[in-house]
Amino acid sequence: MTTINTTEWKLIYDYQRSDDWDKKCVTVKVYNHMTMLLSQAIVVDENTKTTKKKKFKNEDCESAALRWANNICNEIMFKK
Repeated sequence: MTTINTTEWKLIYDYQRSDDWDKKCVTVKVYNHMTMLLSQAIVVDENTKTTKKKKFKNEDCESAALRWANNICNEIMFKK
């Protein structure tokens, strides 16, 4: 699992989505920076152990990070 410096970042969203039928599992974590308008989304496909990360800036960074992470999560969960 990818980790970031926890003294500068605060974990805002942390959830896991799984599907027993297709044997898929995805972990999503969204962090906010403590002093800057900056968010980081991390999505991990638990089956393949691949990680996708992206940083977001400006006032809507938290919602943009969560939206991006949900889109990536859905792509992984629903691809055949």
